Amino acid sequence: MSLIQEALRRKEEEQGVPPSAARGQILPPPAAPLVPPPGKAVSSLRVACYIVLFLGAGAGLYSLYRSFAVEPVRESSVRTSEEVAVSEEVRVLEQNRLAAEARLVEPIVEIPEPRPRRQAPAPRAEPSASGSWPELKVMGVFARPEQKNSSAMLDGMVEEVGATVMGVTLVEVRQNGVLLRYGGEEKFVRVGRTTLR
Repeated sequence: MSLIQEALRRKEEEQGVPPSAARGQILPPPAAPLVPPPGKAVSSLRVACYIVLFLGAGAGLYSLYRSFAVEPVRESSVRTSEEVAVSEEVRVLEQNRLAAEARLVEPIVEIPEPRPRRQAPAPRAEPSASGSWPELKVMGVFARPEQKNSSAMLDGMVEEVGATVMGVTLVEVRQNGVLLRYGGEEKFVRVGRTTLR
């Protein structure tokens, strides 16, 4: 190098200007920073864990505080003894009204009381000259495979085959009705019908 170049270089160094920038040259980009050493990365991970742990503990303590915190008494919830007495009277009146309504409610379904089983057979009514049958309503049948044990409900009374009611004898029980005999005449009556219809 020449003496002039050497003098210019020293002058640039004293002024703090890099020698290449002074001559108009383009500088290459600075080199990428080196990856931090492994010990330093562990410490930043450790710091991140501490932050998460701290935030979790804070949330837990806040929820505990909220569960044990006493709410302030609002003015609207404070009742005087007079208001308490009035509300107690209203409650008692409401209970009395409900009890009175419960006593007045009629049952939805009335269950008829069963008639007592007849002790002695009813007196046998003889057929009249006109041959009109007495009125008996067939209310249900209890048909079994063997006819001896079958029975029917006539005018609310359960009668077995062979029984006589008002001069009418129960001859046979079928699934949909009964066969009755009155004064030598037999008639089939369906369930829900009477001997007159």
